[in-house]
Amino acid sequence: MFKKYLFPTDPAGGGNNTPPKPKRKRITPEGETDLLTVATSVNDNWKLNPTITVAYITQPQFEVYVGQYKTWLTSTRQSGGAVSSLAATLGISDDSIDDAVKEVKVYIRKKFKKNDVANYGRYGIVKYGETYKFPVDHDERKLSIDLMIGAIAADGFGAEEYGTAFWTGVKTSYASAYSATNTNSESRSKTKGSKDDAKAMVLKVLRSLRLIIEGNYPDTFEDVLRSWGWLKEKY
Repeated sequence: MFKKYLFPTDPAGGGNNTPPKPKRKRITPEGETDLLTVATSVNDNWKLNPTITVAYITQPQFEVYVGQYKTWLTSTRQSGGAVSSLAATLGISDDSIDDAVKEVKVYIRKKFKKNDVANYGRYGIVKYGETYKFPVDHDERKLSIDLMIGAIAADGFGAEEYGTAFWTGVKTSYASAYSATNTNSESRSKTKGSKDDAKAMVLKVLRSLRLIIEGNYPDTFEDVLRSWGWLKEKY
């Protein structure tokens, strides 16, 4: 009895003798800093090779977009640290306020006895589930601070540890941190649009230049791309 041996080229074996297509490496990095590094290197090399042209943009125009992207990235790093610091300051103020509200509730209880809860609203203290405290929302919290200052004075608690001096200081520091945080956030939002435009153009031009180089140097394009700043082992 003859046995049939199946080879990779034998259709009966169900094998596929077509070699798999090689996977193309991503040669344009996704990270912001790495993208800027590649874009800067490509721009410098394009400047040295003026015979390479792109129909919709010139090298000097591309350099402007790279500069805009660099400016945005630098300012983001700086403002990002500022926002974190301001947010931390605001968080510390929130913790301090929450602790102070607990003490003020003791004042209220001693003065109004069983009617203490009925007077919480005058102090800006609101109900959350089964407890009473200052609002979590920062806009509402600012309003509660004003109510607290007025009620503290009206009920004779101005000279207490958490009296008029304390809450007036809280109002000043809280308003300052809150305003600075909002201003910084708004500034970051406004610059995001210009950053997205610059980044989109940088990526678009990098893709175009890559294809042009591959077409102009079919046998050595990988070496050329590498010399321009692409195809590094690690981004």
